[in-house]
This record gives sequence, structure tokens and C-alpha cells, in this order.
Amino acid sequence: MSDIKETQYHIMVMNWNTKELKQLTDTTYKSQLSPVFIEK
Repeated sequence: MSDIKETQYHIMVMNWNTKELKQLTDTTYKSQLSPVFIEK
């Protein structure tokens, strides 16, 4: 999906061999916070 006005930002993972993209973030909410990574 194209977002010309840049109103949403998403985290994507790409399979380098197949060039398949997978979106990890949700489009349900307009406002999204950055991811938080916690080391255990």
C-alpha cells in the first residue's frame, strides 16, 4: 500500500531470496509507538 503523505510507518521483514515482504506492525491504529526490545 502506498502512503504518499507518510502518515504511517511500519516495520517490515523481507526474505532476500524471494523478495517477499511481511509487515510486522498493525494498521488498526493511527498512532503507533516505536518497538521496544527487552533483553532477558
